[in-house]
Amino acid sequence: MVKAMVQFQIANDMRIGELLAIKRVNINYEDKTLDIDGKVNWITEKRREHSE
Repeated sequence: MVKAMVQFQIANDMRIGELLAIKRVNINYEDKTLDIDGKVNWITEKRREHSE
């Protein structure tokens, strides 16, 4: 699964935070599009922040 995620990230020129923030509502199967409108920020090793 990690390999597929990395390949998807590279193919779509995405940052890791953008990849981790993808939700089902961001995927449009009819138009075959992906809306990248969020990111995950790592603040410390124990805490992370999700922003849109």
